[in-house]
Amino acid sequence: MGTFEAKTQTLRDGRDVVIRHLTPTDALAFVASHQVVVRETQFTMQRPESPDTVERAEKRFAHYAADPQSVFLGLFAEGELAGMAEFHPEWAGHPWVRHLREFGTTVQSAYWGSGAAALLMAALFDEASRQGVLRIQGHVRANNVRGLAFYTRLGFVVEGTRRMAAIIDDVALDEHTIAAFLPRST
Repeated sequence: MGTFEAKTQTLRDGRDVVIRHLTPTDALAFVASHQVVVRETQFTMQRPESPDTVERAEKRFAHYAADPQSVFLGLFAEGELAGMAEFHPEWAGHPWVRHLREFGTTVQSAYWGSGAAALLMAALFDEASRQGVLRIQGHVRANNVRGLAFYTRLGFVVEGTRRMAAIIDDVALDEHTIAAFLPRST
């Protein structure tokens, strides 16, 4: 687990939220939040018909807690898990790619436009800087115009497009590979 310290932040509407590491004790909240997100959007690889279980989430968070190069953060609003962001090494332990992390993020639609995703991403960037990460990469569906605009504002660039990366309801969807670059620490 990275060294991220829990923080209380304020959303654009004045509501306070807490961003902190997710732990195995958050597994039930994760599963509940996950089910909200998969009903709201198809812009993730999560599906309603194959939900995470509490047991799987507990194991996942225990793995992240034991890995100093990975982080899985939750954004809690009014005691509920409303958003998540994580990164991990693409090839753990490989010396040629130790400078990069693969990331993913989800936020419940009730918090879209609130600044929640920006706070989560800022926390990921802070942790990446602490770890000496130089590149954060991920994927965004080409039809996720709002998400692509958000990541672009954060400094991500589209590096390529994977054609037919997903087929949802018999519609082939492309996916962009995106990356942001952090300065080297001096």
